Amino acid sequence: MIPSAQEIFSDSQAVTASAASTNIIDLGSPGTALGAPKALNSDIGKGRPIPIVVQLLEAAGGTSPTIQAALQVATDEAFTSPKTVRTSETITDGAAGARINIFYIPEGTDLRYLRLNYTTGGTSPTHTVWAGIVMADSTSDKSE
Repeated sequence: MIPSAQEIFSDSQAVTASAASTNIIDLGSPGTALGAPKALNSDIGKGRPIPIVVQLLEAAGGTSPTIQAALQVATDEAFTSPKTVRTSETITDGAAGARINIFYIPEGTDLRYLRLNYTTGGTSPTHTVWAGIVMADSTSDKSE
């Protein structure tokens, strides 16, 4: 896995109930091309697939713990009106290193701010999560 420090949503984040990632990504405002009447449209989901990895750093606690991630976008940093653009598979294997392997940013990811929103299940679930945009993912190397 090849992560970027600027594109990390969660770094050892404790998730014990449904919650948003501790970090958000600001894509910035799209500029206006020379002579164009308005700013360019921004949709980072078009083109080459951009992968996100969500991984448990420690074994999950609780009874039958599960966790799922939803990629959300918004026009403001406070996520006043978040829009969910993709929901991942659910992690049901609570072992350390369990992860959602390839979770791509879809078309329609067209607003300035990005975050993950986690939904937990089970009784008293506890998860320690790392999540971020990665350049490449290796499913054969579980030592991250």
